[in-house]
Amino acid sequence: MKQLRMSLVDELHIDGDLFIYRVGFACNDESLTYAQYTMDRMIGAVLLAYPETPYKIYLTGSGIDNYRHNYAITAQYKGNRKGAEKPIHYEALRNYLLDTYDTDLSEGNEADDTISIAATSAKAAGRLPCIVSVDKDFDQIAGLRYDFVKEVEVWKTTEEAKRNLYRQVMEGDVADNIKGLRGVGPVKAKAILKDMTDAKEMYEACIATWMERTELTKEEATARVVENLNLLFLQREYGVYWKEPA
Repeated sequence: MKQLRMSLVDELHIDGDLFIYRVGFACNDESLTYAQYTMDRMIGAVLLAYPETPYKIYLTGSGIDNYRHNYAITAQYKGNRKGAEKPIHYEALRNYLLDTYDTDLSEGNEADDTISIAATSAKAAGRLPCIVSVDKDFDQIAGLRYDFVKEVEVWKTTEEAKRNLYRQVMEGDVADNIKGLRGVGPVKAKAILKDMTDAKEMYEACIATWMERTELTKEEATARVVENLNLLFLQREYGVYWKEPA
């Protein structure tokens, strides 16, 4: 973790989906007016931390045409969320963000992808973007993330970001119904990738670990690793998905 002066940040990319769920569930027993007031306070606190900094909020669209569904073979992508309860004010809060703030709706991919693409584009142009989210999925993106709950900035180097992606491949993601390796959690995954800096080396380490811990052939283990990478990888450019490292 590395603390930076907030005044150095050139633009904010805010994870609106996460804000809706946090505010929505916290205000399930409250009126819509109070929920909107709470949303204003939460977003206002972020904007106050980065005064006069341009921002954009991102929301995921319907999700029907999410390309990740085409890659999910082992288990249905986000299949564990079917019938899951949403906050009472879910739709109303989405509309409130779209009507009140500078908000984009992502279709064909997820808000996380759009945020990643925007942050990557900003860095390429020489600007310092800051992703505003508590979601550690963004730690596969090199650069700055602001945890608005703990009110701390988290900085990831390029090497750390690579390791975070391949660590997730082995761990899986319970929230999105992405199956990892049984018995491999954050500590073991981190130890396997320790000191690695090359994406090809990490990729091959994931395949080797899968073979060691299962009865899969190399071809089958590779298929599982590739499946998880396609599901977990956040796009850096529109329509450019994960590619095997050279």
